Amino acid sequence: MDFHALNEKTQRGYRDFPIQFYAVTETHPRYEMPLHWHKEFELIRVLSGTFHLFLQNTEYVMQEGDVALVSSGALHRGTPDHCTYECIVFDLKMLGRYPGDKVSTWLSAIKDGEVSALGCYSAHSRDFCKMVHSLFDCLRAEAPYYEFTVYSLLYELFGTLYRCAVVENVTASPIRSRTADTMRLLLNWIELHFKEPISLRQLAEIVGVNEKYLCHLFKVYTDHTPIDYINKLRVEQALREIQENHLSITEAAFECGFNDLSYFSRTFKKYKGRSPSFYKKQ
Repeated sequence: MDFHALNEKTQRGYRDFPIQFYAVTETHPRYEMPLHWHKEFELIRVLSGTFHLFLQNTEYVMQEGDVALVSSGALHRGTPDHCTYECIVFDLKMLGRYPGDKVSTWLSAIKDGEVSALGCYSAHSRDFCKMVHSLFDCLRAEAPYYEFTVYSLLYELFGTLYRCAVVENVTASPIRSRTADTMRLLLNWIELHFKEPISLRQLAEIVGVNEKYLCHLFKVYTDHTPIDYINKLRVEQALREIQENHLSITEAAFECGFNDLSYFSRTFKKYKGRSPSFYKKQ
């Protein structure tokens, strides 16, 4: 199965410049980054506090100034601790201008997963981090003709990874790949159907496993039960509806799959630490 075909259809940037910048503070609907994946690459940098990044189920503790590179298709999530962080999501195809040339061949090897450079880079990796910080600052400012600088920095960034021998051949085990594929399928199905009633039995049948193994898989990858994960996703979407689309609390609750307002309020406070009305007033 082509799992990339199941991926979210979010447009990053615009068609001829597929790159998007995100600034994330404690008021952001998805302040805590849920387990997800996408076909694009992602850069993450920590501005303050601590960020616990789980990348392909390996934990990296990121501090101020650290950056991370998330490869295409990699399962990842993050838990911020009094943290402000930023993300850049981009399609690597934007750099492959001439198929068959050396640069396109090297980039394709990374894009297709033949080699990997994913991981966390501490602030002590000065040359690499300096380029990443420049890229973030450029996208944040959007000065006239900043696109030239973005392309230049991206080419330099991947060139540095190859030059410093950070890029490694991929030797993932078949079992690890199968479990990751199972999670990708589940995450995409939930993303499409989270507003509907969902049972453990239904999720287990989708991927052909029993309910006990399903719960084990979610615990390993998300540190939540499947129902917790779904409710958290519903709460995040409800907050987005309140903040961005200006829905009332009742409208947002019913729009995002809750059919009991008091249960929604309790669940919302459980995950956000504050009531929906607090965010509505903001």
